Amino acid sequence: NMNFFENFRKLNIQRANRWHKNGLQEWSIFEGGGAAGGEMGELLNELKKIRRMELGIQQTNAAADREAQLVKVKKELGDVLVYLDILSFQCGFTFEEAIRTAFNQISDREGFPEKV
Repeated sequence: NMNFFENFRKLNIQRANRWHKNGLQEWSIFEGGGAAGGEMGELLNELKKIRRMELGIQQTNAAADREAQLVKVKKELGDVLVYLDILSFQCGFTFEEAIRTAFNQISDREGFPEKV
């Protein structure tokens, strides 16, 4: 019984290999990180637009437009996570391991009991 992250990793790498004629190995970790960074830029651009709506300096400030922007935020956030999973694969660990390592190190550093 595969959990979400295991199933996602399998499908993500399978699909990524379809994009590359010689497989994902033709991409360096720099390219994997660059793709994630590019998507992060797109996410930040959508967040900027929401903030401008909040400040009343975007072209429109309607609540419906904010909801439409949040749909775009969801998609861009997903794109970032897809590429971060590919990068973690390229580096030889799971996305789950990366999350666990970072989260638990901060909890340890700050003396917090929350661990994953």
